[in-house]
Amino acid sequence: DFISMLMVSYDVVMIPVDFVGLTASRGASGFLLSMDWVTATFWAIDMIVSFLTGFHSNGTVEMRPRAIAVRYVRSWFCFD
Repeated sequence: DFISMLMVSYDVVMIPVDFVGLTASRGASGFLLSMDWVTATFWAIDMIVSFLTGFHSNGTVEMRPRAIAVRYVRSWFCFD
């Protein structure tokens, strides 16, 4: 969760900066390019893991892949 918060913090700052074009006009540094790849990779892996993470339903843990996928698509998929 801590790493997720770091990635969200980076994205909250850098997405508007990239949108305005400040990094492109000044030439993006190697660190910024690396961080862009790191955050994109992190969120892609997070989506895959979310499709594999069970959930509680009626006092039991649901681990059927189809049920997990349906619940994820109906809840967090659009935000991810």
